[in-house]
Amino acid sequence: MTAAGITVRTIKLGADNTYWSEGQQYYWGPPIPLGRTVSDMEMDFLGPIQQEIKRLSDDPSLLVVKQTADIHTAKQTGRLGIILSFEGGSLLKPPDLACQQENCDPKKCIVNLTRLHALGLRDFQPYWGADNWLKAQHDISDPNWEHAGLNCYGRVLLEKSADLGIVTDLSHMGRVTFLEVINKIGPKQPFILSHAGVAAVSLCERDKSECGTYKEWAKTLEKSTVPLVDPPGGSMMLDENALKIVKEHHGVIALHFLADYVSYNRRAQGQDVTLRDLVNEIDYIRSKCGIDCVALGPDYLPASDPRPWVRGARDMTELRSVAIEMVVHTPRYSDPEIKQVLGRNLLRLYGCVWSPADCGTKVPQGRSAPDINVRH
Repeated sequence: MTAAGITVRTIKLGADNTYWSEGQQYYWGPPIPLGRTVSDMEMDFLGPIQQEIKRLSDDPSLLVVKQTADIHTAKQTGRLGIILSFEGGSLLKPPDLACQQENCDPKKCIVNLTRLHALGLRDFQPYWGADNWLKAQHDISDPNWEHAGLNCYGRVLLEKSADLGIVTDLSHMGRVTFLEVINKIGPKQPFILSHAGVAAVSLCERDKSECGTYKEWAKTLEKSTVPLVDPPGGSMMLDENALKIVKEHHGVIALHFLADYVSYNRRAQGQDVTLRDLVNEIDYIRSKCGIDCVALGPDYLPASDPRPWVRGARDMTELRSVAIEMVVHTPRYSDPEIKQVLGRNLLRLYGCVWSPADCGTKVPQGRSAPDINVRH
């Protein structure tokens, strides 16, 4: 982060059944199935997570961000700001298994979310590609967890997250689930897609009208009740309807740096995916949603990852190259637009969710902000 000039970074402390600590990867089994009791299986993530948050909080070089003012403080003092988040709902074990059933009691079911918010949780992604407590589907042999709807516990947590001022990250949702959740949260709640690609660019190099891959993908989606996973039709590989939804909600799309997301087409042809391909996605979002809706979401993992990333931005230290590409790109980007993509759009969204009174019922577009880089 220091080498890259990054002031604040959102860190997912765990991804459903997996979390990392001190460079080691740990796996926890699936959530407790219906009919079992909490005492049957030891699945309490709160202990290790609380230890991790304490370790981060006690480090004098770091600052756990709980409000917008903390981001300013991090910038001014040279500390590294950390926004705490989870990727998936396994880390939010319900206090009672009845929370997973219909007509659950919201007051009883929000206890652990409230505890984690008090510790610093300010961003939450309910879904990942695995089973978790929030999903209505209970067959753990089904790999399509992105397409399972929310159960009562999931719906309660989604509503309470908004009340507490926790940013909602709707990544890793299939098309049907994404639309279900959008209808649930209503038109005024902004959200983030923290690591996503744009289908028209990735599959078709921008012109989907002449793109057979896009046509076949769309045709398959129309015929099927379960959308394709690769490439998906939900909140990871965004179609035109998803872009429209983001614009209507004043949300932010943080672009994935994995090569398959940035340009599925080039990868299929055995070509390198470059920074120009990434900025082509920014072009497309700017044309469809406006520059206010785009940010960077590399999704770098803490361990060595063999998957191909965008050439020129394979780790945090190379992120400056994105700004350079935006300067030399055609059409060229202005300095204010580059600053928006590098962090001001995320600063606006986070600030408005954390302190709604500061920005009214709608997220103001182009809100002024200090020169702070905020990246997932």
